[in-house]
Amino acid sequence: MANIKNFGIKGVAGDIQMGKGGGFVVYDGSNNKFQFKDSGSALEDVEFATVQAGTWAGTAIGVTKGGTGLTSVAADKILYTTGANTFGSTDITATGISLLGSADASAARTTLGLGTISTQAANSVNIDGGAIDGAVIGANSAAAGTFTTINASGTITGNLTGDVTGSADTLSTARTLSFTGDVTGSGSFDGSANLATALSIAASGVSA
Repeated sequence: MANIKNFGIKGVAGDIQMGKGGGFVVYDGSNNKFQFKDSGSALEDVEFATVQAGTWAGTAIGVTKGGTGLTSVAADKILYTTGANTFGSTDITATGISLLGSADASAARTTLGLGTISTQAANSVNIDGGAIDGAVIGANSAAAGTFTTINASGTITGNLTGDVTGSADTLSTARTLSFTGDVTGSGSFDGSANLATALSIAASGVSA
C-alpha cells in the first residue's frame, strides 16, 4: 500500500479524485467535503490518531463509542440512562442544579432550606421554637407531656394535675345535682348558667 503525502491541488473548481486500485479520495466540490471510497463507490472507514479541531456534523455517536446516542438536548435538561446503552433527558430546575452542585450533605440541606431538625433521629427530636399545627401527640400510644401553659379552645381529655385557671363555657356532659335526707331536690348543671334548685324539707312530725 502506497502512502499519499506532500500533494496539493489548486485552481480546480470541480470534483477531484485521487487514488488507484484499492480506493479513492474524492473531493465533492458541490458540498465542500472529502470522501474516502473503495474501488467502487461505497464509503470506507477512516482512521485518525487525534482530531484536534472542527465541528461534528454527523449522526449521533453511540454509547459504546463514548457518545450519548442523542443528536440534540434542549436547555434545562439532565441526561440519564433509560435502558442498557440508552440515554434520555428530563427537566431539571434551578433548585435541582443547585442541589447537584452542593459540596456535601450539609450544603445540600442549606440549599433545601433545612435546619438541624432534619438530622435528628425520629425517636429523639428537639424542637426549640415554632408551632406544631394539626399534629396529634400520642395518637398511636400513650404519651406524657410537661407544659408550663396550656391554652386550649377545644376539648381537653384526661386528668389535669396542678392549678387550672381560665374559664369554660359548658361541660361536655351536664351533671345532675341531687339532695337527699332532710331536704330533697335536684337540678342539672352544665356550667352555662347559675343553678337555682328548689329544696323541700322532709316532714318532721312536729306541728307548727
